[in-house]
Amino acid sequence: MTRSDDRNDGRDVGQAALEFVGVLPLVLIALVCALQLLVAGYTIVAVDDAARAAARACSNSVDPGAATAAARAALPDQLVGDLAGVRTVGEEVTVRVQLPAIVPMFPRTVLARSATYSGCLAEGQFPTARSDT
Repeated sequence: MTRSDDRNDGRDVGQAALEFVGVLPLVLIALVCALQLLVAGYTIVAVDDAARAAARACSNSVDPGAATAAARAALPDQLVGDLAGVRTVGEEVTVRVQLPAIVPMFPRTVLARSATYSGCLAEGQFPTARSDT
């Protein structure tokens, strides 16, 4: 004796495919969000390194463009075009980069990271040569 609930009468054919199609957009959205977070983390680390390099360059040079050149050199090639500016105020250097967006229709956020330096060289002051004697 079989119960009618246990029989497969063809009404649930394709149910797994329908559930897969229903869940697939959620999985894709979750993957895009995870990828965007990964890109944001990578950009934060890269901009932080660029700010430190710009601060080192500013403390070792009297050239006003040294900080910008050092930040540009420290950024990965993918982010050099997104450099929004390098600003020096007092003993603080701030590097601003536009955060790359995975989905182009979303607005791009500007990410700013700062680093401090001490002893910025003024006019006429140059680093002393180190002697190993």
